[in-house]
Amino acid sequence: MSGFLSRFAVSKAGASALEYAILLPVFVMLLLGTVQLGLLFYQAGTVQHALEETARDVMVAQEMTPSQVESVIRGRLEKFTSVDVLVTYSVQAVGDASVAHVNATFTLDLFIPFVPAFSVPMAAHTSIPIVP
Repeated sequence: MSGFLSRFAVSKAGASALEYAILLPVFVMLLLGTVQLGLLFYQAGTVQHALEETARDVMVAQEMTPSQVESVIRGRLEKFTSVDVLVTYSVQAVGDASVAHVNATFTLDLFIPFVPAFSVPMAAHTSIPIVP
């Protein structure tokens, strides 16, 4: 029996398979985590781009109401992402002109294997001048 244990202790057979089995979950977690972070940045950039495009529309059609601004942003976002966005639109008087502020807040859910799922609160903002 002791001869079997001594041969087992010095045997190298199966060492690579064991190392692979230990490191595979780590590599899968890193790979899928990187993909999830890429999706997070894509969705955040999509929301920011929708805000900026809508802000350009507001500069042209300055009589847009907050509900119209929100519907334009949601219309642009439905093509690219299903993120639920809370949009706020306000106009602030600054001297002879006004400044319109368009804000969006949203939450993105991340799923990384072997890590508990969590949500990341995100925000986007843009300001534009409105000249009477």
